[in-house]
Amino acid sequence: AAGIHALDVVRESGQLVVAKGADLLLNVEKLTGLTRIEEAEVAEQIRRPGSLAYKFYSPKLELKLTAKAVEPRVLVNHIAKFQFLDDELRSLTQLNYTIERAGLFELQLRVPEELVVDRVVGPQQIKEYPVETKDGQKILRVVLDMKRDGAIQFNVLGHVPLDASATTQELTMPLLEPLQVERETGQVTIFAPPAIEVVTDENFLSGVQPERNADPNPLVAGGTLASAWSFTRRPIQIPLKTTRRPTRLTASVATSLTAKPETADVRTTVTYDVQFAGLDTFQMAVPEALADAVQIRTAQGATVPAIKEKKKAEKAVDGWVTWTIILQREAMGDVPFEITYDLKPAEGEGKKGNATLSWQQELKLVKAAGLSGEGESKAGKVELSDVYGEITVTKDKALTVTADPTGEDLEAIDPRELSLLPQDGSLAYRYYSQSVSLKVSATKHEIQEVVETVVSKGLVEVVVDQDDKASYRCRFKLKTSERQRLRIDLPKGSEILGVLVDNKSVSPEKAGKGSDDAFDSYFVS
Repeated sequence: AAGIHALDVVRESGQLVVAKGADLLLNVEKLTGLTRIEEAEVAEQIRRPGSLAYKFYSPKLELKLTAKAVEPRVLVNHIAKFQFLDDELRSLTQLNYTIERAGLFELQLRVPEELVVDRVVGPQQIKEYPVETKDGQKILRVVLDMKRDGAIQFNVLGHVPLDASATTQELTMPLLEPLQVERETGQVTIFAPPAIEVVTDENFLSGVQPERNADPNPLVAGGTLASAWSFTRRPIQIPLKTTRRPTRLTASVATSLTAKPETADVRTTVTYDVQFAGLDTFQMAVPEALADAVQIRTAQGATVPAIKEKKKAEKAVDGWVTWTIILQREAMGDVPFEITYDLKPAEGEGKKGNATLSWQQELKLVKAAGLSGEGESKAGKVELSDVYGEITVTKDKALTVTADPTGEDLEAIDPRELSLLPQDGSLAYRYYSQSVSLKVSATKHEIQEVVETVVSKGLVEVVVDQDDKASYRCRFKLKTSERQRLRIDLPKGSEILGVLVDNKSVSPEKAGKGSDDAFDSYFVS
């Protein structure tokens, strides 16, 4: 930079100011005859903020500069969430960009080949987000509406298709890779349902370390945190192996029999405990004689899907008929069903004392069952791993109920030991094998008359005067079941001077002719 100089002068001095744009970077390659000065020393008419200022005292000066565009400085905080589902690996990637020094028109990310980008969710500054193939690589271009800097945040949603029928699968986590960034830090969390076991191959793990403070909230309800990692550099590799766990099915059976004089009500609650993988189909067996009489529904208050369909097997097997219940969707955890029916017992015979044998019947209990693998269930064959059952017998007050267990698997217990049923029954049993039955007999007691009034003490005082008139004072301590009116009989022609009940005066009421002609009857309230 030579500048403009005066001619034919003895001495020349002046100032030189070099201004630049915000997106340019200047480098001084050669400086001769110039001295750097502060901005405050520059003449006001040529002063420029952020400029380079020099002074000189001779026209023999030289300034050589090179200029180049300022490169943006891009920092990225990368948070990736992955969740395994039955037929896909779903991903949510949250990217927090910080752009400094210069703005950008678009942001680029390398996309793994197996990952399908569903959409990009972000601010209105994002104009479009095409996925292009360049040099054999998939590139996601997040195009902005104008050249922007500062903080930009957006989410990328995608998925990787998986084979739903495969028992075991191996894959590497498909992480997006931001391009042309100076520094990238991030976190990777992996979620899976209880039915899928996720194992990390540590021999091929690189670029990450375990993360203790990961967000435990899954993308989709039902997932649990399987592993969490953090990273500060590339390359990153997280190889995984997934294994599907078979469904584990257990059941508890709670049966309550309410004995009445002529019949018995039976209510059975079969609660299935479904673990690891959900089920939408359940089966149970009922005695052939009751196959058409049972009513099956989900237990009241249970938070399970509604029943879609109920099917009864066409033929009985060894005296048992299988009912199949299909729900509207798969269920996990406790799935309770309520089975109710009326037991019409055979009439008993014989009389003993003041009691008559009302009825007797053998109670065959509803049996929980696994799935045979045939039918509409997608889970295939599922065995019933364990079963626990309880029985309680309650009765009418006019009955005496006895029960005779068949077999050694039915154990008589105190009603206070019941855990599935209320502890107010007359008889209680528990079992761990379903091949049990109970022979129940109900004995009805005849109604016996009882004494309505019992006098525990009595005192009668009689005073006879000279006119042969007798005055009576009768005092009694008694207990009576006549709550409203108590009947008293007095000799005919007697004159009542007063009646006290519990030291309170009351008025007797004439009851008409007494039970005997020699007495008059009165009622005392």
